[in-house]
Amino acid sequence: MRTKEVAGQIVLSKRRANTMGLDILSLRPMGAEFERFGTWYVKNVAIDDYTQPVVYTMQTRARKENKLGHFQAAYAIDDEDGQRYAWSSKEGDAAHEINIVPEALLLDPYEVLAIEAHEIIHMYNWNSSIVDVGKSGIHREAFKESAEMFGLVCERHAKKSIGWTTVGFTDELRKRIENEFVPDLAAFNMFKEALPAPKPTRKSTVAIHVLEDTGAPVLRMAKGKASEAIGHLTWTKGKDTYEYVIKPEV
Repeated sequence: MRTKEVAGQIVLSKRRANTMGLDILSLRPMGAEFERFGTWYVKNVAIDDYTQPVVYTMQTRARKENKLGHFQAAYAIDDEDGQRYAWSSKEGDAAHEINIVPEALLLDPYEVLAIEAHEIIHMYNWNSSIVDVGKSGIHREAFKESAEMFGLVCERHAKKSIGWTTVGFTDELRKRIENEFVPDLAAFNMFKEALPAPKPTRKSTVAIHVLEDTGAPVLRMAKGKASEAIGHLTWTKGKDTYEYVIKPEV
């Protein structure tokens, strides 16, 4: 309570209610659906003895236009710097990572779940010592075989460097997901928009050259400013007068 003095009397006044706050659009419902589906999928479809913990993340694809997600094994070594990058608990438990690219969340929820299943196939193959991806990132026949075994439809990607890719669930598995898993479709209500990068402001550059025939200096400007650059400029310094012929850069 606040106090204030009015005409010599102490009057108690109520503290004004705090109206400040955050209007939070939570990712928790979607994250919970990813975890729930992953658990259902490995128990009912891609059945195996998974002993390694898993962490779900949503990281942007940045400049990798074709990327929809990734699987990062707990003990994977990065090819570029030889370092190990993995999630771990503070108790020392290393964990696999399954990432769903937030730009892909604009897709139909069943397509998003198929992306998750795609990454779980990588986890299954890692767990089974199956090398399903080459060093260049190409998805081999081994990936296709496991994916089709566990209810995913595969096609050759338009980019040969990617190899095989998944394009959704089989009709049979789709029905099982609808009837047995029963996804909360309302949880998939957010995505990250890929906005075009702002165009950098071009600054016209000016260079001074000397004409071979007359010896007069020439100002050459960037092509983008060519229409504005044509003309003459006279500059006087002391007793000398200089005439500049302004031309577009060629």
